[in-house]
Amino acid sequence: MEASTRLILVAFVVGSPALFLGYGTDIDIANVLRAGQSFFDGDYELSRPPGNLPYEVLAYSLDVVLGSSGVVLGSLVTGAAALLALAALMRSEAIDPVPPVAVVLASPWWWIASTSLGDYLLAIALVLGGAYARTRDSVWIAGLCFGLAIGVRASTVGLVGAWLLADLWGRRRKEVLPLFATGAVTVAV
Repeated sequence: MEASTRLILVAFVVGSPALFLGYGTDIDIANVLRAGQSFFDGDYELSRPPGNLPYEVLAYSLDVVLGSSGVVLGSLVTGAAALLALAALMRSEAIDPVPPVAVVLASPWWWIASTSLGDYLLAIALVLGGAYARTRDSVWIAGLCFGLAIGVRASTVGLVGAWLLADLWGRRRKEVLPLFATGAVTVAV
């Protein structure tokens, strides 16, 4: 097991006591759960404009299955997935992933976000997953991740756009078509 993966696993274990401490610090959780329930009731009402349906449905589903522990578990898993995607992205660029992962883990924001399911963390995990998928030339997975990231947090469109522009800048002319296909899948999602 790589050092960055061990570091992520340790962080997951260290954060696990939050599973028993309620919903965490997301002050919108009641509105998010209500919005998720309204979706399944067939009368969707967003938690706050412009809405973030994928996140609301996920949080509500986790709450129905495991209560607040499910919501926090979703957050811990999302945080670990984001860090694993970051590490994979760093390795794909021949960069040692331990320092970037350690820097993120040193952030208080990270600990708060990874123990209170919020749309920011889920959006970041999806953007990192999409970015890694693009390095693997996986048009569909990258577009799906990027599109869901924007659906979870609309402001993520800036991160996705920046990644696609940077990717376009670095591609040779013959590799531009898959990049535009990724953009098309993103828009469709």
